[in-house]
Amino acid sequence: MQVLFEAQSEEFIGALGEYKEIWTLEGEKIISALEKNSGKKFNTEDIQVIIYEGISRSGREGRPMMLRASYTRDVKLGTLVHELGHRLQTNTKDMTSLEVHMELNVYLYPTWVELYGEEFADIMVEIESSRTDMYKEAWNTYK
Repeated sequence: MQVLFEAQSEEFIGALGEYKEIWTLEGEKIISALEKNSGKKFNTEDIQVIIYEGISRSGREGRPMMLRASYTRDVKLGTLVHELGHRLQTNTKDMTSLEVHMELNVYLYPTWVELYGEEFADIMVEIESSRTDMYKEAWNTYK
């Protein structure tokens, strides 16, 4: 599986470089930790990733992953792990966004802890919880 990054426009070239660097340094560890903690395996499809300024999305069913350009490096890292985690989920069509995230969080949090420590994981939970009530509820249910 390859992750292929591109910038939506020239203004996101710096963020593109940062995401590429993260992937080069951390990609194999991220994939291994997500597979271990979820009990699932990534398929071998390449993943196209567009760096832009908007809500990050995992992209599935032939759509590219979309990652926000303006995040700090650590939030870029945590978000990449989060969105890749969604790629391991199956049969989510009949689930609400809350249910999808409650399922994801079961292996996302331990993955963050394994990769970057409990402090990093707790900061990411705090950041995600501040985004929407749904994220807050999903994390409150987990914790």
